[in-house]
This record gives sequence, C-alpha cells and structure tokens, in this order.
Amino acid sequence: MRRLDVSEYTMPVRVTNDRGETTLVDKPYPVKLGLRGILLNPQLQLGGIELLKHDDLASKIRDAQDDEVLLEQAEYALLKGAVEKVRGFADNDVPLVRRVLEAPEVPVIVKHDEDGNKAEA
Repeated sequence: MRRLDVSEYTMPVRVTNDRGETTLVDKPYPVKLGLRGILLNPQLQLGGIELLKHDDLASKIRDAQDDEVLLEQAEYALLKGAVEKVRGFADNDVPLVRRVLEAPEVPVIVKHDEDGNKAEA
C-alpha cells in the first residue's frame, strides 16, 4: 500500500489589479482535482474499461475524508503510470507530482480472527 497526501497546498500566483499592478498572492492548489485531471487526461487515450478504472480511482481520491488516502498497489500503479505519461506539467504541479512519485509505502498488517481466518487491518 501507498499513502498519498491529498491535502491542498499553496502556490504563489501573479495577480494584476485594476491599476495594472502585479503582486504575488498565495492561492490554494486543489490536489484532489489535479489528480482527477491527471487520471482522466485525454493524453492517456483511455479505452472504455480503462476509463472506468481511472474514474473509480479518481472518485476514491475525491471522496477521501482525510488529507491522506491509502492506495492498493494496483491503484498506485495506475496513478503513477498516468503521472509518467501525461505531458505539460508546470512549476505549480511539482509538489503534486512529487507526492505521487514519492508516496511512501505503508506496511499491511494481516490479523487473524478467533477462527484463524485472515482479515487485513
């Protein structure tokens, strides 16, 4: 499993006011929306079955209640593959891409119930 940080981060953005003055303003980067954009990017040229798998993962990330989401190895491979294939990232995407490519592995603890059956925790 991989633990993916899906919390928003801020990026400085140039904003021009009515007088033509430019200032830098910190704006939040919507990580969950950014990941969805990567997973469903037209550059991936997804077929129908692939599209549904990518959409399921994008929905799982979007619906995460916490600032982290645990991804099964197959889910992580899907996301990592999309990040590696999509082109056109910019400087504001660096933290997002780094979070995906450097998502830490977390151990899976296998527990047994009273009858000796395995139950993942």
